[in-house]
Amino acid sequence: MKVSEIRTELKKYNSKELENIIIELYQRIPKRKKEEHNIDLLIKDANYKKKEKLKEENLGFDELQKEMKYFFSCVDEGLYSSPNNTISKSERSGYRFKVKKYYKKLCEIDGSSSDFEYATNLLIELYKRLSKGSNYLLFANWETFRALGVEQVDFLEVIVKRLLYKEVNEDSLKRCIDVLNNPKDPYGCCYDYFYRRFAHLIKDSESRKISVKLLNDIIVENKSNLNGLGKYDRKRYNIEETINHNIICLINLCFDNTDYDEGISYFHKNYIRSNSEVKEYILLEELYERELYEYWIKEYESNKKIKYRESLVSQYNELKKKYK
Repeated sequence: MKVSEIRTELKKYNSKELENIIIELYQRIPKRKKEEHNIDLLIKDANYKKKEKLKEENLGFDELQKEMKYFFSCVDEGLYSSPNNTISKSERSGYRFKVKKYYKKLCEIDGSSSDFEYATNLLIELYKRLSKGSNYLLFANWETFRALGVEQVDFLEVIVKRLLYKEVNEDSLKRCIDVLNNPKDPYGCCYDYFYRRFAHLIKDSESRKISVKLLNDIIVENKSNLNGLGKYDRKRYNIEETINHNIICLINLCFDNTDYDEGISYFHKNYIRSNSEVKEYILLEELYERELYEYWIKEYESNKKIKYRESLVSQYNELKKKYK
């Protein structure tokens, strides 16, 4: 039934009958849903939702900062992931309502406000917790960005645009890359797409060159961290993945700057993959994605010793017909 129809039906009953209906409905609501929607508070105070909405609308930035800093400290202490006497079970499971409110409020503070920079810093802190929480149990579940209702890559874009809004320099670009290299939501988009999309947010040639330098520094540092690690060490795998994702970002910045040969050469020298065909497949995918077909053909033909998979052979034959 629609709400209007329910109102009409309820007019039939006296107070005792309405009481019985409410009790019956309450008993049928799963405990998790009661906590999620604060049903008990609504029963205790019929104006609960109106009061909460009014309180939220009147929340000033100073109060928002204090509330968020307390929230972050509780998250960092693990109070949103396990039973404790500080944060109730209903509040732990309802963390998504808090992060939705924080995200919305902070995004409303634009570049014309004196609070813009502080709001951006709070968005970064929120992003860090949600990113970590998508891989480690910081909250009641791991699907933190789904709980927020915003894709991680879209949240990242919001932060990057804000960091680069007033001034684009080495410091602001470094902050962007630091945010980029937070843990990735395993339920989100392909990691390579994530890094590819970030690269496209860097709009001018000089900024791309600075970003390439910063990414290279990260790659070099991470490669040095591989020293002494065993071949099957889990830490080695994580570091190698970080290196490879940053390389995808770096070569896309090179391609955006039309430094095609530089990007291809950097990939060959630094991308870590023991299987040469798989490594070549990854590079060819990047070239194809960017519609760099002539470079794709040249790259394919320069590695005659590699036995390519059938899909690449077919792709080569098709491209060769078009770009003889």
